Amino acid sequence: MNHAYADGSQQGEMGGWGVVLLVPGQADAHHSGQVAVNDNGACELFAVLEAVRLAPAGEPLTVHTDATCVRQAIRRGTLHPQQDELGAQVRRLAHERGVTLRVTLDSREARRMQEAHDLATRARLGVLPEPPGRPQVRVRVHRLAWGAEVTLAFRRGGATQRLLLSLPTREGVPPALLALAALVEQARDGEHLNVRIDSALAPGVWTDPTLLVHPAARGVVTEAREEAQRREVTLDFV
Repeated sequence: MNHAYADGSQQGEMGGWGVVLLVPGQADAHHSGQVAVNDNGACELFAVLEAVRLAPAGEPLTVHTDATCVRQAIRRGTLHPQQDELGAQVRRLAHERGVTLRVTLDSREARRMQEAHDLATRARLGVLPEPPGRPQVRVRVHRLAWGAEVTLAFRRGGATQRLLLSLPTREGVPPALLALAALVEQARDGEHLNVRIDSALAPGVWTDPTLLVHPAARGVVTEAREEAQRREVTLDFV
């Protein structure tokens, strides 16, 4: 189930909207923008409208809001003209995009709601989002009775994506090296990653695969390096 935390911030004739979109298997996405509006409820509804627009088409979506007027306007309409029109727009857009919409009230103190509120406030004030820093990834290898798994925790621009992958069993190849190969496969083209891995072996042999005696291990690292070079992916171990 996809979830969106939507909030609005309005003062005078200007408003800001913020949306934190959670899609399973993807990094959390943060969106925001300004809108000319003189009603806070309308600003909240505009945030929901953007959430429906940003969510994957053809999939259910639960929108979290801290405003009761939002749920009322979307479910059965309201006497407030601007809010009623925006509620109708939300319903139409959800229908057009095949999004089964559920709107639920959430506490404004909830972490995701606070994130959406901060996004909306900064947008209203015209504060640009902070540029994302260099992506980081934490690599953890888990040894199991039947083999090994790796957890890759990518941190990109304030959003975290975690992947749990099974590692193939390869004679003569330490799981940490298989984890590096998996990391390269999951990296984005042109990405420069700061990598943390609990392995004294991996950083050195990534720089110089000839340090590996076993041909299978050397082959895994060499192939991963070639793929990284082809896709312009670089790894810096920290």
